[in-house]
Amino acid sequence: MPEFREIGEKIRKKAMDMGMIHPQKDHTPSLEPGKIGYGFGYPITGLEKFLGYFDKQFNIAYFPSISYLTDFSVTYSACMYSSEPGSDTVCLDGKTDENYDRRSLKAINYLKNLYAIPGSLHFYLKREKRYGNAKGLGESASVAAAAARSVISTIFKEEWTDDIPFTSRLARLVSGSGTRSVAGSVSMWISYPWITESQSYAFPLDVNTERMYFCTYPLQADFPTENAHDIARSSPGYMGWVKEKFDRTLQYLETGYSLWDMAERSQKDMYSMHSLLMYSGSMVLNSSSLRLIEKLKKFREKNGGNIVYTADTGPSLSVISNDRKLLSQFTDANPGSISGKIPDQSEVKIPASFKRESEKYLSEVAGK
Repeated sequence: MPEFREIGEKIRKKAMDMGMIHPQKDHTPSLEPGKIGYGFGYPITGLEKFLGYFDKQFNIAYFPSISYLTDFSVTYSACMYSSEPGSDTVCLDGKTDENYDRRSLKAINYLKNLYAIPGSLHFYLKREKRYGNAKGLGESASVAAAAARSVISTIFKEEWTDDIPFTSRLARLVSGSGTRSVAGSVSMWISYPWITESQSYAFPLDVNTERMYFCTYPLQADFPTENAHDIARSSPGYMGWVKEKFDRTLQYLETGYSLWDMAERSQKDMYSMHSLLMYSGSMVLNSSSLRLIEKLKKFREKNGGNIVYTADTGPSLSVISNDRKLLSQFTDANPGSISGKIPDQSEVKIPASFKRESEKYLSEVAGK
């Protein structure tokens, strides 16, 4: 384990020397009871997969990870500050969700202690999805990013959401993958054992995404995968996977980031990650995923390798190509996909309908 810390610090220093990582700025809260701030967040798909927390309290991962932003869904968040202590609330899609509630309240409590915030924070979040109840499409990252942006807009200043290190760090407190959702496009989350909590956040990578075409086949999970992080760590092959991650991250820093190389790597990394889960008998891919993979394999054999596939912790399968026509050829022959693009986060507007809906809900919460 100490060697991972040493390599991680070497990676972080090298990235800072190269001007890739920027330190976060100091911000001071400005508390105004009744003020409502808004935020948004998009999901991510892993290129260099992430699974397994070294420190579950602060959501510190064992190793750095890389992902790309998608528009398969979007989460909007409204946050209100109240002077009444100990009454924090979280509402997701019109109801309380035990999983997100647990993550959010842990993050809220740490944030309040960090900045000596005496009152309470109330969140109203809503996901808009381009699919049904599929699994493995990075929704937790979008929720974390949206919550982080809204709380900054509420207790700090809205323009400070442009401070990627600061916003990314706060998103991490809800979900590690939220760091990369904030950083956007194609980004890396710097994390390793014993990293200082305030230094673990994501930063964008300078890669050309113009010829990146992708889609996803949204699929429902056969069983829940909430414990995937713990399950993966229990595998005897986990630490070997961790070492490979550090080796590849160093290689990327030395040779540069090729988006297509990373996309091809993500296909192999999917199998490596899922093999860790299979050790405990957890099958993430289901029969629908496997049938699609067989079709993709045959398609690649016939048409060349300029199309790859990958999946995170869910059966949903993403397909990536650097040839738009080739991707269309596959999806036309295999219906059920949703086309995607990397969204421009600088152009996002919070819908007026969501503002009205959230303001009504939060005013009722404050009146209780």
